[in-house]
Amino acid sequence: MSDLCARTGMKLLCYGTLAGAPALRHLGVPQRLGKGQERHVRDSMPMRRQAGLGLSMTTITLTRGGLHVTGVNQTNDGVGNDLDGRSRTWGADVEASPWKGLRLRLGANRFTNDSSLSILQPYDYSLGSSIHEERGTDLSGGVSYTLDPATFSLGVSRFENKGLYPFDIDRARLSVEVGFAKQLAVVGEWGFDSYHEPNRGSASYDANRYGIYLRWHPID
Repeated sequence: MSDLCARTGMKLLCYGTLAGAPALRHLGVPQRLGKGQERHVRDSMPMRRQAGLGLSMTTITLTRGGLHVTGVNQTNDGVGNDLDGRSRTWGADVEASPWKGLRLRLGANRFTNDSSLSILQPYDYSLGSSIHEERGTDLSGGVSYTLDPATFSLGVSRFENKGLYPFDIDRARLSVEVGFAKQLAVVGEWGFDSYHEPNRGSASYDANRYGIYLRWHPID
């Protein structure tokens, strides 16, 4: 076990790593504590705490697998401009290569965000509370196959948010890269985005993007 702690200004950063197991590549537990000096606006954050956990491992059949958890707490205890906020993120991703040239990827993430902020009511200038609660889920997957000199890639994802501002985003990406020299390749790409808000139909849209690019690979 090796540990490293460093203080920079008003921030303290500690990070630990665990190594030695043949399959375990990285285990990190970062912690951050930030403190502001003055309050300038009502949503300033004199105190901010962040903690997280990350784990990644590699085996013979599994190219890469990872788990991550992150939490952030934000507070402002000033009278009339108090703020309490909490966000949490956790998820996992896996990449595998069952045979030469083929790569598969799957990922899933969950997001939560809760905050309470004091506001000034415009009609009578009294203090009230603005409460914000969001719950998001992100799912993604992709596949790529290389058959020299071409590489074909396809990726899809969906982000769904439920809470005060519900919305959905669906994305798809398709690309073909063909190399014609040691460091040069032509890339054709198509992207599709579909955005939907159930409470505001006028904000929803579908978008397509097409592109042809010249890609240069530096010498390793």
